[in-house]
Amino acid sequence: MLTLLVGLITNVFLARILSPYEFGQIGIIMFFIILANVFSESGLAGALIRKKDAQHQDYATVFTFNLIISTFCYLILILLSGIIANYYDDHTIKDILIISGLVLIINAFQFVQSARLMKEMKFKTLTKCRFYAVLFSSLIGIVLAFTGFGVWAMVIMQLLSALFATLLFWIYEGVFFSIMWNKNSFKELYGFGINTTLASLLN
Repeated sequence: MLTLLVGLITNVFLARILSPYEFGQIGIIMFFIILANVFSESGLAGALIRKKDAQHQDYATVFTFNLIISTFCYLILILLSGIIANYYDDHTIKDILIISGLVLIINAFQFVQSARLMKEMKFKTLTKCRFYAVLFSSLIGIVLAFTGFGVWAMVIMQLLSALFATLLFWIYEGVFFSIMWNKNSFKELYGFGINTTLASLLN
C-alpha cells in the first residue's frame, strides 16, 4: 500500500514537471517492456511458490531460464527499436527503449530471491525491499525531472528502482547465481507457468 502511495505521489509530481508528450513516450516504452517481462518470467515464480519441495536445482533452472530469456528479449528490443521508433515517427524512442530494456536484465538477478521470499511468506521483507527501492528511485527521479532531464528522469527512475530492489534482495536473501539446467524440473515448473503466462498476456 505504501509503495503504491509513493508511486502515486511521484507520478503527480512528475505530471506537473514533464509534458504529456514525454509521458506518452514512456507509455509506449512500457508496453514493450512489460510484454517482454511476461515472456521472461513465464509464470515460473508462481510455479516455484506452488511447488512444496522446491530444491536448489529448481531455483537454478528457473534462474538460468529467466536470465537467458531476459537477455534474448532485450536483444529483440534492440533489434526492433528502430522499427518501433519509425512507426511512431519519434526517433528518440529508439534510445529510450534500448536503455529502458536493461531493466529486464536487472530483474533477472532478483527473480529467485523474490520468489523465495514469497514462498517462505516473508511478506514484510518483500514489501520493505520494494518500498525503499521505489522511495529512493522516486526521489532521484523527481530531482532529475526538476533539473531538466525530461523523459530520461523517468527512465533512470525505473532502472534505479529495479537496481535498488535487486541490491536489497541480495542483502536480505543473499546473491543467487547458479547456472544449471534440469530438464525434468523445467518441464514440471513450465507446465504450470505457461497457464499464468497466457493469463498475463491477456491482461
